[in-house]
Amino acid sequence: MTDPTTELKREMVQAHDRVVESLQSTELVDPQTGELVNAADLQQAGVYLDILRRRKREIDDQIKLVEAIALNEMALLGQGTVRKGRVQLTRQGGKKYEYDLEELAKLQDAGLPEDRYSEVVKPVVDWKVDRNALKQLSAANPEYRQIIENATTEVEGRTWLRVDFQRGEA
Repeated sequence: MTDPTTELKREMVQAHDRVVESLQSTELVDPQTGELVNAADLQQAGVYLDILRRRKREIDDQIKLVEAIALNEMALLGQGTVRKGRVQLTRQGGKKYEYDLEELAKLQDAGLPEDRYSEVVKPVVDWKVDRNALKQLSAANPEYRQIIENATTEVEGRTWLRVDFQRGEA
């Protein structure tokens, strides 16, 4: 069996070579069919773009399906990271938290010093809440904990898999 890392590198070099070659000509090679497509012919370009976009949607759908199945298997195993041979799958993303800043401002009313509050709620382009600092506050004071719980909303985020290839024996 070919090393997946070596195979991936080879495919990337070939893809790069195809891009460089394609930029020197308006004729492109369809990687799936091997047919030449003249991108300067606007009718061919339009048809080819439609085909490529359809393929991309199909590939994106397959990626989502494979991720969903693999994530389900990992959940059944109770693991967020699984290593099989040289392949390591790691669960990424998932829950995100949104905070009611007016509610969190009550931490100051409850006695939290301004300098500590500014460590929890930090100005960015918008206000960003430091979840780790909130956990510390929550554990330290029951009144803070109640305010933080009232200000917190759990939002489901996109979950995906990171795939890493390990060196060495399979």
